Amino acid sequence: MKTMKNLLRLSAFVLIANLISYNLQAQSCGCTSTGNQIGNGDFSAGNTGFTSSLPYDMNCNSQSYGVGAEPRDKCGNSQWINDLWDHTVGNSTGSFLIVDGWGTHPTPRMIWTTTSTVNVVAGQQYTFSFWQVRAISSTSATQTLQMRVDGATVSTVNTAGSPANDWVEYCVNWTATTTGAVSVSIWQTASTGNQDYGIDDVYFGTCATECEVDATFGFSTVDGCTYKFNSIVTPNAVTTIVGYSWTFGDGYSSTDANPSHTYNGSGNYEVCLTVYAVNDKGECCQTTVCKRIEVNCRPDECKAELGGILLSSPINPNGPCEVLVGVSVISANRPIVGYFWDFGDGTTGTSTSPMVAHNFPSSGTYNVCVTVILMSTPDECCSFTICKEVNVLCPKPSKSTSNKTSNSNVSNYLEESSSSERNAADNSQVGVFPNPGEDKLNIVLNSNETSKALVTVVNLNGKEVINENVVLGGGALNTLDVSNLAKGIYMVNVQTDSQRYTQKWIKK
Repeated sequence: MKTMKNLLRLSAFVLIANLISYNLQAQSCGCTSTGNQIGNGDFSAGNTGFTSSLPYDMNCNSQSYGVGAEPRDKCGNSQWINDLWDHTVGNSTGSFLIVDGWGTHPTPRMIWTTTSTVNVVAGQQYTFSFWQVRAISSTSATQTLQMRVDGATVSTVNTAGSPANDWVEYCVNWTATTTGAVSVSIWQTASTGNQDYGIDDVYFGTCATECEVDATFGFSTVDGCTYKFNSIVTPNAVTTIVGYSWTFGDGYSSTDANPSHTYNGSGNYEVCLTVYAVNDKGECCQTTVCKRIEVNCRPDECKAELGGILLSSPINPNGPCEVLVGVSVISANRPIVGYFWDFGDGTTGTSTSPMVAHNFPSSGTYNVCVTVILMSTPDECCSFTICKEVNVLCPKPSKSTSNKTSNSNVSNYLEESSSSERNAADNSQVGVFPNPGEDKLNIVLNSNETSKALVTVVNLNGKEVINENVVLGGGALNTLDVSNLAKGIYMVNVQTDSQRYTQKWIKK
């Protein structure tokens, strides 16, 4: 019957006498290890990925080795232990290195060395570990083993203090002094008794415990006053980057990993990068690096191109004459900080949005002006003004509840729309979503009956970008493809036989 074996963890120097689970993988000498560079370190692929100074022989011949699931896979002698399974899996599906030794060890012999390419970085700490069962045929067997890196002994292990038939781990932390490829090997230098033993789960990987990240950055001129910044970040093996924060020395900032930034003029600017990270224990850390850069450029003149002033139909068909007034900004080479409105009816206002709602006193023609204010430099601003006469047609109270239909053509929401009387509607009866949206625009009409409708979508330049006949109401949902539209603000108009609805929609 297979017996459960107590596994003890033994470092290169200390035996820790507490029980651990049978399937525990190679440990790390007190640090977090990641990235095993040893191919077939668990011997699951058989006699591959390593070499030995001993010959491969799956018979009862001393001074040889084999790979099997239990000792008797190599030697069926009744003296050899039955059902002592490998360390990795713990059953007959696993494999380990079986060493058929000798009574008196003549000279140091290389038991195992990997054929994998093992690369190290100067200054980085690594874990070298393996699991061993010291006696698979005689409980008196003990060994002296050496763990070597590039031929130099980094730890010497005497197995005399470990249990005879239990898997025990030996490990050492080692710091590289040069960068490049190294050899990793296990040697036997001395022995007592019949030297038959097993080795499994050989491991060589990086070792790190703290959240730690090194950071610097480079930069280059893209065009004129525009610079490209590139973060150069090196976290340790257990650290993950979670965020970036840049300040450019002129009041602006960014959270991109590799941002571009345009300065408003020549000068010396201190640019700082802060990198935020977290390790595998959930502990956070950050590092900041600053550099002073000299910018020599002549900034472009502050410019903005305004497309026009736009006007919607009244928002509430039975309320005051409230309409949406908007300005189309085609381009601007400086950040827009605000808008100043003169509605031509003796009132003014300010906003941070290119569209506002305004109550006009009555129907009529108004000279509406808007001034767009841009930040030229952190200490200066510039402004651009556009004016236009617009026709406002306020709603009239309904005199009848009859269901007379109108045969008037669909009119645009722009101020150039027809000045003829229109049946104003409760715009809340039409839903447009998601809002803001991206590729799809859904339109629904709150009505128990279905009806044909014309849907038009107009941008802030007054251009009609969508014109489609649809069926709405009665629970019908109509979806428009708006993936080809540019980001910005649009007016969605829905014209049925008897009503016209208007909703603002934002493409993000």
